[in-house]
Amino acid sequence: MIGKKITVKVDGQADQVFEIKNGRDGKDGKDGITYAPVVEEGKDGVTTIKFYPVDPKTGEPDRRSSH
Repeated sequence: MIGKKITVKVDGQADQVFEIKNGRDGKDGKDGITYAPVVEEGKDGVTTIKFYPVDPKTGEPDRRSSH
């Protein structure tokens, strides 16, 4: 997912484009923590992107705390 771009489209508004970076231009995330985007679909059908800190031991998002 690193280096990929996410485009957010909202009817009637300009597209917003976000690039997923890995921190190679500095420290990984705030205070040296890397965050991973996780796409979740709610019971109401609304899709959201939440960012979770990556567990350095597993390399997977730690879903116990979102930011």
